[in-house]
Amino acid sequence: MKTIIIIPVYNEIKNIGGVIEDLNKYFNSTDILIINDGSNDGIRKLFPILDINYIDIPIIYASGLWGATY
Repeated sequence: MKTIIIIPVYNEIKNIGGVIEDLNKYFNSTDILIINDGSNDGIRKLFPILDINYIDIPIIYASGLWGATY
């Protein structure tokens, strides 16, 4: 059985590199999937450098009571 670690991120550019490094150190045969929840800190540019799988969730802004909807 294969294990995958799923990490949701929002504006975590300062932290994600260390988290990925630690996970690779302790779980080196595990897949890691980052789900970017609309970050605006430039974290998307870091994903290819870290050589990880990732998903970007686009934000659709609604002018209703709820604010942003996905």
